[in-house]
Amino acid sequence: MQSLLLIEDNPIIGSMTETVLKSAYKVEWVQSAEAAAQKLQSGTHYDLLILDVNLPGMSGFDFLRQMREGGQDYPVLMLTVHNSVDNRVEGLNAGADDYVCKPYNPDELLVRVATLLRRVGGSTQHIITHGDMRYDTAFCSVEKAGVPISLSAREAAVLDILMGNIGRIISKTQIEDFVYGRAGSDQAQSNAIEVHVSSLRRKLGHGVIRTVRGLGYTIPTEVDQDHIDSEDEIPAPHKTGLADPAE
Repeated sequence: MQSLLLIEDNPIIGSMTETVLKSAYKVEWVQSAEAAAQKLQSGTHYDLLILDVNLPGMSGFDFLRQMREGGQDYPVLMLTVHNSVDNRVEGLNAGADDYVCKPYNPDELLVRVATLLRRVGGSTQHIITHGDMRYDTAFCSVEKAGVPISLSAREAAVLDILMGNIGRIISKTQIEDFVYGRAGSDQAQSNAIEVHVSSLRRKLGHGVIRTVRGLGYTIPTEVDQDHIDSEDEIPAPHKTGLADPAE
């Protein structure tokens, strides 16, 4: 099981976040940058750090800069109430790999953690195969039946989040935040994701990306090319676990 270090000083948010993450990962939780530094110096291995910005003493930004200057290359997901572009840019410039804003959706957090872990998982893990489709996460390139398929940057981003979460329903809002960033998703056209998905279906074939009405999109775990309706739509499950349905 992959191991995460959660650095969050708020006891309520920290406890809730720890509970969400423990559904899929081993989690250690500390409440200051100093405590986190001690964990890292102890030699304990972590696959990813989830770092709050507003920490007592040293801020999350300063801790991250210190980490990067010291040559520590752990993937870092920032978890913060700051949603302005300036704060996002500061975090990314400091060395963050991704950004989630509070209040966060639990499913979005798990999706971003899973996607980030997959991206940094090493050369042996960056090829995902599904039926006759082969997706290279390192280069965001895809082949269908051995034939390279040309994708736009936005199409590749939509496919990236879906291929990284095969069998899981991803809401339209989650895809928008992933493709455009939380700040930029407000400026995306209301039907932008539908347009990208439609284009992907034309290029990859129907039945690869399925619509789950009212919830979002999924790439099913089982490839079924023999039973496909005209709209690539499948019934919504009785229990989805999603707290953020598609609009």
